[in-house]
Amino acid sequence: MRLILFITIIIICSCKKSVITDREITAILANGTDSTFRTAIDSDNRLHMTLTNFGGMVYKTIVYYNYYEKEKARSIEGYLNDRFYGHWFEFYPNRNLKKYCFFTGDQNGGSRFTTEFTEEGKINNQLGTPLVDFYENVDDNTLNILFSTVLYDSIQVLYSKDKINYKRLKLNKSNMQPMLYVGVLPFDKVFIFRIDAFKDKKRYIFKDIINPH
Repeated sequence: MRLILFITIIIICSCKKSVITDREITAILANGTDSTFRTAIDSDNRLHMTLTNFGGMVYKTIVYYNYYEKEKARSIEGYLNDRFYGHWFEFYPNRNLKKYCFFTGDQNGGSRFTTEFTEEGKINNQLGTPLVDFYENVDDNTLNILFSTVLYDSIQVLYSKDKINYKRLKLNKSNMQPMLYVGVLPFDKVFIFRIDAFKDKKRYIFKDIINPH
């Protein structure tokens, strides 16, 4: 069960906002992670596949290019053991990011974090927080919490059990996908999170609650 309390606070500054494009995203994803063991391009140069070993499972990232403009990506999808999972992107014809989601197994309603953009690159709708998923590690009774940094330069995460005393959560790069970080906590009933996300010298503040039981 996952409960979400979602608050965003934007601190405005006078700097120019950078626009996310297919060039930027495909370059990062094509490099994969330290666990990536294969990349391949199909014969028509219409898709690029990256295969990564993640805990004995295969994570697959597929970049779909436009049929007539093969250098332009139209969408990117991720699959964990052939189950729809992870970063998902859709791009405008001008190459700017149109929509970003993080799916957890169901393309028809399983997005934990969804952001839609105008063609000029401005956010016009956002649901969820950069805390995109969590799962229990039964071997050591811990909770692995995943955070997406696709839309941000960096993030900092604080956690609490009582909304009063907060501690900083240590984040490490995930071996599943780039732009994904994991924090580990003891398996417990409820955690409250404050996520500070930074982009172009602006700070975006999110709050989230998870109940793993």
